[in-house]
Amino acid sequence: MPIMLLKPNNWTHRFNTNARDIFLAFIFSMGLFYIIGSVQADQWGDWTYSSDGTNVTIRGYTGTNGDVVIPNIISNMPVITIGSGAFSNCVSMINITISSSVTNIGVGAFSFCTSLTNVAIPWSVINIEDYAFYSCSNIAKLKLNSIGPNLANIGDSAFSQCNGLSSLLIPYTVASIGNSAFFGCNGLTSITLGNGITNIGNLAFAQCTNLFDVDFYGNPPNVGSSVFTGDVHAIIYYYPWASSWGTTLGDIQAMLLPFTYTNTANGISITGYTGTNGVAIIPAMIEGFPVVSIGDYSFYSHLDLTNVIIVSGITSIGNDAFDSCTNLTSITIPNSVTNIGDWAFMWCPSLTNITIPPSVISVGSRAFAQCRGLVNVTISNGVSIIREFAFIGCDSLTSITLPDSLTTIGDGAFCACSHLTNIEVNVSNPSYIFTNGVLFSIDNTILIQCLVGKTGDYIIPDSVTNIGGAAFLRCTNLTSISIPESVTSIGSYAFATCNGLTNMTIPRSVTSIGYGTFSDCLRLTTIMIPTSIVSISDYAFRQCANLTTVTIPDSVTSIGVMAFSYCPRLASMYFKGDAPKLGTFVFDGDDSLTNFFYPWTTSWGSTYGGQPTQINPDFTQWLLNNNFSTNGMESTTNDYDHDGMLNWQEYLAGTNPTNAADKLAISFMGNGANTIGISWLSKSNISYQVMKSIDLQQVWSSAPNGVGTNQQAFQTAPMDQILQYADPNCADSTNAFYRVNVVP
Repeated sequence: MPIMLLKPNNWTHRFNTNARDIFLAFIFSMGLFYIIGSVQADQWGDWTYSSDGTNVTIRGYTGTNGDVVIPNIISNMPVITIGSGAFSNCVSMINITISSSVTNIGVGAFSFCTSLTNVAIPWSVINIEDYAFYSCSNIAKLKLNSIGPNLANIGDSAFSQCNGLSSLLIPYTVASIGNSAFFGCNGLTSITLGNGITNIGNLAFAQCTNLFDVDFYGNPPNVGSSVFTGDVHAIIYYYPWASSWGTTLGDIQAMLLPFTYTNTANGISITGYTGTNGVAIIPAMIEGFPVVSIGDYSFYSHLDLTNVIIVSGITSIGNDAFDSCTNLTSITIPNSVTNIGDWAFMWCPSLTNITIPPSVISVGSRAFAQCRGLVNVTISNGVSIIREFAFIGCDSLTSITLPDSLTTIGDGAFCACSHLTNIEVNVSNPSYIFTNGVLFSIDNTILIQCLVGKTGDYIIPDSVTNIGGAAFLRCTNLTSISIPESVTSIGSYAFATCNGLTNMTIPRSVTSIGYGTFSDCLRLTTIMIPTSIVSISDYAFRQCANLTTVTIPDSVTSIGVMAFSYCPRLASMYFKGDAPKLGTFVFDGDDSLTNFFYPWTTSWGSTYGGQPTQINPDFTQWLLNNNFSTNGMESTTNDYDHDGMLNWQEYLAGTNPTNAADKLAISFMGNGANTIGISWLSKSNISYQVMKSIDLQQVWSSAPNGVGTNQQAFQTAPMDQILQYADPNCADSTNAFYRVNVVP
């Protein structure tokens, strides 16, 4: 006869006695318990089974494997049933594959298999009985979505306490879900129910405390009591083709699915939001397909939104997805998102906290720009790219920590954050270092970001070769910035809106002035542009309200769109060379401006960029001082003293055009050990550049800096004196030619 062993509030253990399996049932809350009975069992390998002569029922498993595959056939008979308690308490089992011959999973068949993580239930299964997977707390993947047109019933407490489940798709063939079927599945965030559901039992989804969306494909079923009790975040979505829906079902709100969407090759992409609720829960599945992305502009400027919950499974948040949702206070980004698009949350000023999970690889350009209420940002280890201006204007942000995984920071990623005082960089970070309010690359060659709170005078270290875009944007408390000759590149908007700066000197190592580099520097009165500069980009000095005079060297060949526009006090632009090519509106709003040029230069007309032109008055006065005519070009191009220098060249060199002995001439100083020296008589406050060529056929280039005091390739003398230059890179056997240029 059967042996019955009671175990309070739990599933009773299974014993083998005289080759018979004894199975005892769960004790229900009402105190009742059941004997499943005893049957004759046989052994086949690790399998204990019984048969009726035609079909096999698995009764037990004696193996210890982690991966278990239930056979299709035993003793030439198909396996159609997994018997009650067959695998109960098999704690070694991790993965179970159920054969395609099985039609029934019995009471408590896999209960308390606490190591079980993956279950594949085949199309053949018709019935999952009570407690079948009860308290399999680590099941993470339950492939119910692979079930075909056979499954009809999910029994009482069949998956209760399966806390590892995160999402669930119940197929259209299922008509009934038993009492407490998914009770206490705390990891469950999303459920999709097919249109065949007619009955859901008491407490079926109760205490699923992290459940957010329940997606009903059909009409509302009959429901028992307290179906969703404790599911405080959950909301039901139904489809337009369904009928008879009210505003609630069971214990929670029900509403028409408030999203527009498209079905792509990879899954559903949300394209728009039609709801008016303050809270939007983006589901894991729509129409049985996984939601994988939030498309561009899908929630753009939805002012009613206050809270958005994105259920796990979505991998991409598109460009401008939540841009200008000005009342959005909270958003949950799941650890499945890999990309946050450009402008995704720009102008969401009510956001106060954001956590970027470790799944995210890239944070897009301006993704959180102007989120002025953002107080806390957590960037998880795993994020590798933060693109340009990602957090620009986040005025409430005081500190941010960069993870070790971060390898790329775009221009101005943290610029114009008025209260940001600290960027925390771990000592083990391989890419960046933060020193005295400034973020550098780990080798100190790139200056990435100076925090806006920095005050006084700042000297850029001579290790720096590149000043990043927007590096000093809105550093209004800096009164001076010294740029070393090591710097070769200055990024766009690098010094924009630095309203404390009154003068700036660009080193000769720089060849271009970037887009908007000094725009809106309202107190800037003087800018020194060296002869190395070839181009001045768009908006470079736009709205420098106190700029009065600018000298453009003869090296500049182009000036970009609106480069000097809206500089109302700009009265004089002195051009040393031919007229550079102009973009549009370069001097727009500069109503007091006159452009001055030299008569020996070309491409000048009566106006330039819409402003009047005039010959440089200093040169005109020089002609008068030397009793030369100011009419025509003859006085300019003559060599009055026959010393080989034309009059205009004498003007630039500062020599006397009427004294042949006073001219710029190079003297040979002799050879040293791998050096050669030259000298020349300089004029006060004239700048000179030594140039070098190997064979006179190559382009002349700047000579290398010499050795010793006053022996550099570029020199300016405070008075008339002999200047010297010694080339340190000239072997005795090497030909070398030198010339000295006057730098206008």
